[in-house]
Amino acid sequence: MNNIIVNPVIALLLCCFLVIPAFRGCDSEGDFFEREYLEDLYIPLQDESEKLIIKEWGWLMGSGEDVYYQKDDDKPIYLGDLTGGDDGYCPFADGKYEIIQDGRSVTIKWSFRGDLWKDMTFELPE
Repeated sequence: MNNIIVNPVIALLLCCFLVIPAFRGCDSEGDFFEREYLEDLYIPLQDESEKLIIKEWGWLMGSGEDVYYQKDDDKPIYLGDLTGGDDGYCPFADGKYEIIQDGRSVTIKWSFRGDLWKDMTFELPE
């Protein structure tokens, strides 16, 4: 038998094209080099004219959330972002979150990894 020597560069490129697609985030559709956004989550607040909008995304094995505030039909206001996991898990899509409003302060809690939960507090605009 002939021994076949594979060029290491070709082997590395072949592995990249076979392995990297397996590390997709929450969703398998969309462009590979862009975040994949899930369906927006609308969360009503105590004042029924106000709501939070959670835009959850995944990319490779990471995930995160962009948080917006909206009153009536005004343009949404970006409040900040939440840190997702490094395993591609999307807790908001899985329903593993809690919203606590105290006046103009909103605390968002979400499952980060198993029993480990994170939280972040945002002040709502007037």
